[in-house]
Amino acid sequence: MVNISEFASSLGLSRSTLLYYEKLGLLKGDRQLNSYRRYDEGKPPAIPS
Repeated sequence: MVNISEFASSLGLSRSTLLYYEKLGLLKGDRQLNSYRRYDEGKPPAIPS
């Protein structure tokens, strides 16, 4: 599990793009107790074309 910035960097996307995808329901990050999002590196988002 990685944080949103690390996940975005590994995909070549910006953090704000991932937040937008999450808002659209294309991506779901697990929330920790401190409200930080964590993502599974093996599950890239369904990126719209």
